[in-house]
Amino acid sequence: MTEGPFPKILNRVQARVDAGNLIDTACPLLEELVDYATWVWRRCEMAGNTTYEDMPAFVIYPHSIEITDGVEVLIAQSCCEPTVPLIRSSFEAFISLQYLLDDDYKNRSLSWLYFDHLRASKKYRQLDPESS
Repeated sequence: MTEGPFPKILNRVQARVDAGNLIDTACPLLEELVDYATWVWRRCEMAGNTTYEDMPAFVIYPHSIEITDGVEVLIAQSCCEPTVPLIRSSFEAFISLQYLLDDDYKNRSLSWLYFDHLRASKKYRQLDPESS
């Protein structure tokens, strides 16, 4: 049984102390960003006049919120390296939303739904033991 990590390679407590100023600055900002985003999403959801083409935005936006919340949790524990793919994923969600909400919103959203359905159908056929 080990006694924890070798301190010269990984010192969790010291890492949090060394990053204290960054953690104290970044975490409250990220928490506020996530909190505000959840209220925005709830207000849009409660508007009640959503249509089928609004569905992609209602899928991508909460994904972005969850990813950003995960980044905050990792930064709070001074785990900066694992945040890189999460930040990229959050950025990709932002770009997707920006693309969807730009010109020709209805056609872009319906195209997103169509190709998401095709992707899911292909996956289900691969998992179906009755299919070739």
